[in-house]
Amino acid sequence: MYPVSQKFLDALRQSHTSIARADLLQRGVILQSNLPILSGDVSDDSQALIRKRVHCALPPTDDILALLSEIPPENGGLWPLGNEIRLYGGIKFDDGTEEMSSMGIFRIARPEIARTAEEMTIVIEGFDRGRSVSRAKFVEPYGIAKNTNYCDAIKDLILSRLSWFDVNDFMCMDTEYLTPSLTFTDEDPWQVAQDMAKSFGAELFFDGDGKLVLQPEPDPVYTPSSFTYESGEEATVTQITRDLNDEDAYNGVVVTATNSQLLSPIKAVAWDTDTNSPTRYDPDSPEDSLYGAVPLLVDSEYITDGQQAQDAANATLARVTGLISHCDFNAINNPAHISGDIVTIRDSKVGIDSVYILDSVQIGVGENFEMTGATRKRRVT
Repeated sequence: MYPVSQKFLDALRQSHTSIARADLLQRGVILQSNLPILSGDVSDDSQALIRKRVHCALPPTDDILALLSEIPPENGGLWPLGNEIRLYGGIKFDDGTEEMSSMGIFRIARPEIARTAEEMTIVIEGFDRGRSVSRAKFVEPYGIAKNTNYCDAIKDLILSRLSWFDVNDFMCMDTEYLTPSLTFTDEDPWQVAQDMAKSFGAELFFDGDGKLVLQPEPDPVYTPSSFTYESGEEATVTQITRDLNDEDAYNGVVVTATNSQLLSPIKAVAWDTDTNSPTRYDPDSPEDSLYGAVPLLVDSEYITDGQQAQDAANATLARVTGLISHCDFNAINNPAHISGDIVTIRDSKVGIDSVYILDSVQIGVGENFEMTGATRKRRVT
């Protein structure tokens, strides 16, 4: 969750005033600050290639309309020419002070002006910087030399697509893993970067401040809950649905690595052997598993040794284990949330009192909006 004060979290449980605003950016530099935001929503899905997406409505004032004039302003304005909006959501406290949470930096993809006899509306659609990398396709073959550190390989790939990106905004984990010799022609650059990260058990994304984050895939077992949603006198949940679904439920991961520089394929296996897990499976005692063996098969050209393959298998297992139990809910709006957060959900009538992983979240922007979340139950130790 984006860091906010305890005062902010306490105010969410009571009647409060939600506020929102945005800055207009060009290559990370503010062109215009404090653009008013009337309403909207931010979607954040940790399982999607492009995690964050925004829809937001702006008032049709002369200043805003000037940014969408028939001929693009010299600085690009709100035209979909590469500028971005940085969105903030927050709370105005009873004492008049405010606290804002950054909800993301989004490249403007589709501004829309609509007018009826009664009103005019301006709606902006945008996506996080991952989409900018994805759309900057390879025009010429792009190569990565053998034995390049993966942190450097990913950084150089991003800079080749976003030449203006500040390398100081790249927060990279320490890794000793090295690449094989790689050449790309018609692949999606952002997908390539994602697959390289996954090959050693890491995740890659642009955070709410627009920084590129390469970090170990978080293990939800050891991540504390960031907020509690519950029914009761100070209810933070307005609607809840719990379902059990085995469509995407895996209890094992088999990673196979093949590339031209390996003398033979590398294979690594990870199983959910936790005796407290309903989907547990131990290949040494398969008769003890009610669920049976349901492995996810992963092929990778980016793995060069056995330990790297095992790291990838372990991290993938942490991400996919426990998908059998879902909980979808509507709740009070919390603009500080990001996908992947760990939350506690309690509802005595539905029989829920557990810790869940927030796989995706849609957060309202402005006043009188709710948040919707899709979760899966966190496995226990």
